[in-house]
Amino acid sequence: MPFIATTQITDDLFLEFNMVFVNDLEYMNKDINLFSPDMSSGHNNKSEIEQGVNISFGYNFSNKLSYGVSYIDADISASNDIEYFVGNFNDKSVFANYNLYAIQKLVCFAHASVGTVEYEASRFLVYDDSKLPINSPNGKANKKALGLGLQMVLKNHTAIVAKYIINEIEDDGFDGWDYGSGVDRYATMSIGLKMNL
Repeated sequence: MPFIATTQITDDLFLEFNMVFVNDLEYMNKDINLFSPDMSSGHNNKSEIEQGVNISFGYNFSNKLSYGVSYIDADISASNDIEYFVGNFNDKSVFANYNLYAIQKLVCFAHASVGTVEYEASRFLVYDDSKLPINSPNGKANKKALGLGLQMVLKNHTAIVAKYIINEIEDDGFDGWDYGSGVDRYATMSIGLKMNL
């Protein structure tokens, strides 16, 4: 009987559910059109930090290292002084988390992931909200990401998890127009519940 009790819960696997907040980052290093530079979330009242959902499934390889798969479905918007865009994307990734240090029940960890992003986008003029013709209304591209997270361990094999992750997508058309720079960036901030299985 004691043997059965000790093998029922292993904590090897985990499920994680998160609310995600998406921030399109201003990335002007490779701007080609100086008249309408790279857009960012919250630049004016035509864009804001949008929301989405994230589900992850993973394996705790050790006390320090875990890895798994992740799926995000989210909206995104960004603007500059001339135009703005609204869009939606899904992100399918494989990830690894590495615990950096722990203070009692609080754990700080590093996050790295690679995957693919599928997106749809539309562009509009700030002046009168008229829809603009675009050359990249949808697409699919590879992405990589790095970030940091905090995990607070609760009772019953659960934890609250918060993460900030910077994503780099290999497609300048993520915001609806492809100038050929081959890159765009956005950040995801998330908070949710992790359950060890």
